[in-house]
Amino acid sequence: MHLQKFKNSARPRPVYILRFCQLYAVTPTLYESANRARGVGTAITLGRAGSIVSPMIIGVLLDAGWPPVNLFYLNAAVFALAIFAVLKLKQLKPL
Repeated sequence: MHLQKFKNSARPRPVYILRFCQLYAVTPTLYESANRARGVGTAITLGRAGSIVSPMIIGVLLDAGWPPVNLFYLNAAVFALAIFAVLKLKQLKPL
């Protein structure tokens, strides 16, 4: 069963904890209160939703016969899309 292979994957990783520390530390210096609250709340909501949904998706893909290396390729494609989105958002002018 796949659960034995991934039994330690639910533990928090220091990298994720540092990302949230950065989120909380940097946003007060860059944004005003209303925008900061909306943005940080949205980021936390999406992060939590992703942490709930992604193991389910991975389990379905592994049960469907995907080799684990393809999961890394899928992860790389998602990160490439995120990088592209951030670069495009940097080009937008603030309201």
